Amino acid sequence: MNESKLVQTAQNGDSTAMQALYEESVSCIYRFVYSFSLGKEVTDDIVAESFTKAFEKLKQFRGKSSFKTWVYKIARNEVYTYFNKKRGTIPMDEEKIEQVADRIGNDILQSHENDRHTNNDNKNERLVRKILNQLPARQAEVLRLRFILGYTVKECALELKISEGNVKVIQNRALGKANKLVNKENG
Repeated sequence: MNESKLVQTAQNGDSTAMQALYEESVSCIYRFVYSFSLGKEVTDDIVAESFTKAFEKLKQFRGKSSFKTWVYKIARNEVYTYFNKKRGTIPMDEEKIEQVADRIGNDILQSHENDRHTNNDNKNERLVRKILNQLPARQAEVLRLRFILGYTVKECALELKISEGNVKVIQNRALGKANKLVNKENG
């Protein structure tokens, strides 16, 4: 069953369709939230709250984006709310991971695919989270969308309401900064 039919069935209260939507989206949403260095318990809570809100408001979903994109927006807002309440700030100011993603991003994706609930923070995961938290907000967001959530350049541009060319420029700048940070970390 395609996503639009699943959503429509879920909107009518079908728990099997809701479960299918959850299973198709949860690993990407989990990786996204986890990339903010929140730890397993906080990540689990935010992911659970995000899906709870998504299913509570499912009748309001109009299909202008994918279900996963919609839940991503909810999760992003939940992360921002967490930082505003718990830390007083979002770990980004308002405003690069192709080489870096090739180097370490696959380790993160593979690690979470194998067992997204382990507390086993390997060196590469910590390094990626540290780098993302050191980048300007817009650069970190582009990298999270592109390499953690798997968005295309076009999808990223639509999500951020910027041109595809701008996405590429931001991504390349972020990758350059990230590469410098990785080299600095590796001494």
